[in-house]
Amino acid sequence: MKKVLAVILSFVMLFSVSSVAFAAENEVTPVIVVSGMNAFPLVDENGENAFPVATDIIVSNVIKMLPPTFGSILLDDWSIFNEYGIDPLYNIFERISCDENGESVNDIHPVVFPGNAGQYKEEFSDAESSEQGVVRLVAEKIGWENTYYFYYDWRMNPLDIADELNETVNRALSETGSDKVSLFAMSFGGMIASSYLYKYGNENIKNIVYGTTAFQGCEMVGKLFSNQIDLNVSDALEFLQCSVNDNAFLAAIIGFSAEGFKKYGSQGMNVIDDYLKYMEDEISLALYQNMFADTYAHFKGMWCLTPVSYYEGAKAYMSEACPVSETFFNSVDEYIYNVQARTDKLFEKAQANGTNIYVIGAYGYSDIPVTDGKTGHSDMMLDTKGMSGGCAVAEFGKTLTQEDYLRLPLCSNKSHYHRSTDDVVDASTALLPEQTWVIKNMKHVEFNHAHESSDLALWLITSDERMDVYSNPSYPQFVEINRETGEFISLTEGVTLAEKEGSDFGNIFSFIMEFVMKILDKFALGK
Repeated sequence: MKKVLAVILSFVMLFSVSSVAFAAENEVTPVIVVSGMNAFPLVDENGENAFPVATDIIVSNVIKMLPPTFGSILLDDWSIFNEYGIDPLYNIFERISCDENGESVNDIHPVVFPGNAGQYKEEFSDAESSEQGVVRLVAEKIGWENTYYFYYDWRMNPLDIADELNETVNRALSETGSDKVSLFAMSFGGMIASSYLYKYGNENIKNIVYGTTAFQGCEMVGKLFSNQIDLNVSDALEFLQCSVNDNAFLAAIIGFSAEGFKKYGSQGMNVIDDYLKYMEDEISLALYQNMFADTYAHFKGMWCLTPVSYYEGAKAYMSEACPVSETFFNSVDEYIYNVQARTDKLFEKAQANGTNIYVIGAYGYSDIPVTDGKTGHSDMMLDTKGMSGGCAVAEFGKTLTQEDYLRLPLCSNKSHYHRSTDDVVDASTALLPEQTWVIKNMKHVEFNHAHESSDLALWLITSDERMDVYSNPSYPQFVEINRETGEFISLTEGVTLAEKEGSDFGNIFSFIMEFVMKILDKFALGK
């Protein structure tokens, strides 16, 4: 009997050992999707939305702004707006204001998801794009129980938020039994991922994907914080045209209007631009002191979005316009100079210790038209240079010239060519030239389920070995997204991808508009 029992126990032990070995062989690395700003609301103590601001609050305060705005225009006296129009604007953002120490004035906190995504499936199961869509995308690939979503109070310093991310990392490791996790960082989330590497190292991290993130700052924020505001009609029309490029009819109409303004209404546009400049000069300081000071200027998270090249200049200006406490900038300085400015060292150390780091940038859209000129392309939110880790990028509507093309020998193979075939982006100057993908015509965090951008992201975040821009012919370094089919079109030298035709309506309408413009040109010349 003892012999029989021993044999049975031996089989049980053998099966247990085999099961463990089998489980280890098929172990899935959990993924934490690190969100960007505003994917979910900030709420008050009653669970009511504090930001994004409720429509009725916006409408009621905009109505209050109209009389002083029109009065300032009619009387050509913007002191009226400064006295009566800024308070309603401040009221829109008042609930999320912070004090001079960067602490929230009101009891405001983010909606959080402490468990795995399977516990909040109703929030993500129908999502098609952005952060929620990425959660669904990853969960359908590796399992809802292996997918986590991290959200936070984006007003705070990423270094402090990294402590909360560390708790989520430890929870995922404990609940899944895995020895590592992967981070899919999006938008503001890239700053948190880098802060995590700085504070906690890479021991628990297998892969990090920076998906159109602000990990190298946002030039628009740097200029706004430096009071480098520049409003003009031409840039506004250009940006508007980009914003509707999914609608061929509207894009063609706006493009036609913009071209017409440039050719036949330049004098009128100059008058408007001059008045906008006058208006900026008259209201900017009052706007900073009476609206900006208690809101965005007191958000440490926003300060950390400032590129290092703008940082000291922005501090000098804002210390006069929007005073803060003596200790306010201590932790911001730490982030700017130890994280953002030393990202190359953080990446180098992490990769040397086995963590795979990938960067996905985007271009094809003009910058938001509120700052001092356009320096390059954007994804309609962040500038391409910052989100791609330092790629050289042509000014919108132009190409890289021989003078601004500086192909540096940063990659392991110095003969590699890292320039898009449309001559707009050169990744040779990026932090990771061979782990940086750049997608034309992809909007901010637009990892749509119907687009190959999602396939690229999923391939990278679940990779076992270190991939580069040569690893998979389906995902070359530079591609353009066909926004109708969701498919990639290669913009990489020597790589050809299958291209499917979309609707010809936009092309036909553009042809008609060009024909009309030629007639107008002849009419103008005849006169």
